[in-house]
Amino acid sequence: MLTTLEFLKLLEQVRDQFDWTLTADTGPYAERRARSRFHLQASPTTGPSLSLSPIQAVYYARTGEIFGPARWPDAAEALGMDLSDAAAVVAAAGDRTWTGGDGQRNPEAGLLGIRRRLLETVGLVEHQDEDLTQPRPA
Repeated sequence: MLTTLEFLKLLEQVRDQFDWTLTADTGPYAERRARSRFHLQASPTTGPSLSLSPIQAVYYARTGEIFGPARWPDAAEALGMDLSDAAAVVAAAGDRTWTGGDGQRNPEAGLLGIRRRLLETVGLVEHQDEDLTQPRPA
């Protein structure tokens, strides 16, 4: 099985084939959030105009094929990723890094760490040693 760390190495190998952006969430509940979520997305630098998640981007770079947005499990499986690891990458790329219920939201350190590594890997942020479990400023 392809681990998250191995996936990040593959992502680093193909990152220059894409333009990487953080796109604000436009979902039905986006306006109810105090702070927008920003989704990590890739567009191929050459070829068709596409918007891909990191998992889809790696799969596309390796095969030239595209799975639709809701089909990330298929792309992850084809890459040899465990679906729970892939789900964590998708959550981190989608800025869904807080968990909880009953009105309580807490940062999920593991997901925050994966998000930071994703952003570092594609070159959107430089490596920083910061406490990823602390809330981000509004």
